[in-house]
Amino acid sequence: MQEALNLSLFPSIETIPKVASKLSKPVFTNQVLDNPQASIENALNAIFPKHSEETKVIQVKGILGEIGKAMPDEQIEILVSEFDFLIDGWLDEFERETFKGMTLKEVLNKG
Repeated sequence: MQEALNLSLFPSIETIPKVASKLSKPVFTNQVLDNPQASIENALNAIFPKHSEETKVIQVKGILGEIGKAMPDEQIEILVSEFDFLIDGWLDEFERETFKGMTLKEVLNKG
């Protein structure tokens, strides 16, 4: 006898752990039953991280106003990356001053 194909649009409760275990970070939590749309958005963000980058570009263009509209997306992505690098460096320096030469991550892993 032929096996029936599962052609449903949404995963069944049994298949959720199988799908979630293949992803690098958890996507499905108890909110699956509470808000299925949120779990779909989380899954899409885990699968397509570029989606969040596009959102950053749109946000930065909005913040920069007319100047941002004139800049290409690639240039804005470079600016965001450079600012992220600077901010990470400044935070590391602050944490090292605060925690006697260690970053917060190092302090938490030590304890």
